[in-house]
Amino acid sequence: MTIKRIVKSIPVLYKWSIYLRDFINLIRPNSKYKFSGGGVCYKTKIRVRGDNNSIIVGLGSSIRESSIVINGNNNLIEVGENCHIGRYTDILIEGNNHLLKIGANSTFTEYVHLCLQEHNTKMILGVDSMLSNHIIIRTSDSHPIYKDGCRINYAADVIVGNHVWVCPNSTIMKGVSIGDNVIIASNAMVTSNVESNVMIGGIPAKVINRNCQWTREILW
Repeated sequence: MTIKRIVKSIPVLYKWSIYLRDFINLIRPNSKYKFSGGGVCYKTKIRVRGDNNSIIVGLGSSIRESSIVINGNNNLIEVGENCHIGRYTDILIEGNNHLLKIGANSTFTEYVHLCLQEHNTKMILGVDSMLSNHIIIRTSDSHPIYKDGCRINYAADVIVGNHVWVCPNSTIMKGVSIGDNVIIASNAMVTSNVESNVMIGGIPAKVINRNCQWTREILW
């Protein structure tokens, strides 16, 4: 039995080996990317091809059992303080000069896919974002669409305001700006800008209620 298998067979030892690995990654010089901020990536795979990329995870924040893939140069991932990025979050950045920013006190449940492609796009999630499960947010369609020989679907930024609740199985597409205090209902596809203080739903998503408020209280 290999040392790796022995360590994995002892839960406490395996847990501390993960912490040690993350600490080594934190202090070890790396020409492809820099990791900083005081937060932790627990059992998260980080694969980077390119130069001058940065991952900042704020104090009190964690990215658990997830995947971060960066293919390109000069990209920045910034997670604010006291965030919980849940299991199976998949962050994919392809191209140069992208910014992914997740505001403080934000939470992801699991199976969230964040995709920034082409070049020079921003994806910003505001403070106190609450993302449930099986959610897709992307700045590009991944493949070009042409009309009369001209491309019509270039990459574009996604800006989500503060205190936005994204319910399960929702998709937010490129070029969308969402206001503060918004509820995105389950199975919605957001393809256009959204004002503040509304609930939206449907494909494509439309306003279904106004002057709504939501809290993080658990109902059971």
